[in-house]
Amino acid sequence: MSTLTSKLNSRMMAAVILDDARDIRRLAKDGLDVTGVNLNGDTWLDVAVARNCMKAAAAIIMLAGSKTTLMNTVDTNGDTVLDKAVGVVSEKFLVMLLSASDKLDLLRKNRTNVSTLDRLMKLNSKAVNDALARNWTMALAA
Repeated sequence: MSTLTSKLNSRMMAAVILDDARDIRRLAKDGLDVTGVNLNGDTWLDVAVARNCMKAAAAIIMLAGSKTTLMNTVDTNGDTVLDKAVGVVSEKFLVMLLSASDKLDLLRKNRTNVSTLDRLMKLNSKAVNDALARNWTMALAA
């Protein structure tokens, strides 16, 4: 790995931890693939969700070429970023993630045979359920 890549990776980790959307946009201009993975193999969006950094997550999503691909990326456990977000981030944050794409694979099941939709419905949140309904309506209209 080149020093430049390592330096950009370190700057991106700092930007995500500090929830600094402006610096994330700068890093993208400097050539870092903000929709890619860090040195540990986690997507930057996964890192933002794990650290409950909504501004950083929003910046990464906005810079994504394919929001659908980013949101539907599956880790080694079969989990997407939405699966990882349930129980970690606020309802407002979940609604933002659900609004990122109308082509989310909510019926896909992870290694434990639980779908993203099941996890989200279990929250019994009006805001999340409303976002799911909007997502479903948009997907059907597309």
